[in-house]
Amino acid sequence: MKQFTVRGIVPPFKRNEFWLRVDNGAELEEFFKVEKIDTKLTYAEGKPLICVREKFASCCKPGNHIRHTIEVYDRKDGRRIRGIGIKVL
Repeated sequence: MKQFTVRGIVPPFKRNEFWLRVDNGAELEEFFKVEKIDTKLTYAEGKPLICVREKFASCCKPGNHIRHTIEVYDRKDGRRIRGIGIKVL
């Protein structure tokens, strides 16, 4: 499976997941285009957002600089992404 690593700063969050504003957004947009990923990107303050789920969010605190690795996988209804790893810098 194809993989990509997004970078960003963990925002304040209260639940077990958060939306990461991706600092390397242009590269992420190109990755989505090349890999023909069906999930539509959401934006905030001009940057694409990626949801970091509980499994990985529990490793983070607001203000942490992180790298979150995602991979592409195929489903009946199209190509999607899922998180596979995280590194707090």
